[in-house]
Amino acid sequence: MEIMRPGNRWKYSILLALLAALFNPPTVRAATLDGVQMPDKLEVEGTSLTLNGMGLRTYSWLGIKIYVVGLYLETPSHDANAILKSPEKKALVIHFLRDITQSQTRNAWKEGFDNNCLEPCHIDQGELNAFYANVTRLNKGDTSTLIFTPDVGVEAETNGKRVDSTKNSDLVYAMLATFIGPKPPTKDVKLGLLGKAE
Repeated sequence: MEIMRPGNRWKYSILLALLAALFNPPTVRAATLDGVQMPDKLEVEGTSLTLNGMGLRTYSWLGIKIYVVGLYLETPSHDANAILKSPEKKALVIHFLRDITQSQTRNAWKEGFDNNCLEPCHIDQGELNAFYANVTRLNKGDTSTLIFTPDVGVEAETNGKRVDSTKNSDLVYAMLATFIGPKPPTKDVKLGLLGKAE
């Protein structure tokens, strides 16, 4: 019986490792932005969504870091209008990098709606008031998830706990448009979510 030489053992080990990687690829990969890691895939009510892109929200010329957000889609796309009009499931995952007061959160949503819910989009004031009433303080390390489901609306979760939902189609549109619409929080956030970050 021939004894395998040390050099051949090393080559054989590498060959086995390559074959293992080829036939048993890792099922979960991840993307990282500013220290925040998000998986490449997200399971939403039996539907697999793919990470389309990630964006970092900063504030002022000082570059104060607010949150990292990831957009998950059934069908990845670089086209904001196509994503907004798509009937497929979507999800936004927002990881906060600093504490945000209730007032700051409400003001951010109000600004987003004012800038992106343009004609024919219209949200009844009563619907807005109900939405704002459920907005809470967010702390560094918190994760908020917005799940967009066709014919159902949006469900909002914070740290895995459901906090709000809406079926209003204009509000659903405006919530997503706040991030990738005509006037997003910043250009970098929109480009990042569309997978077009420079």
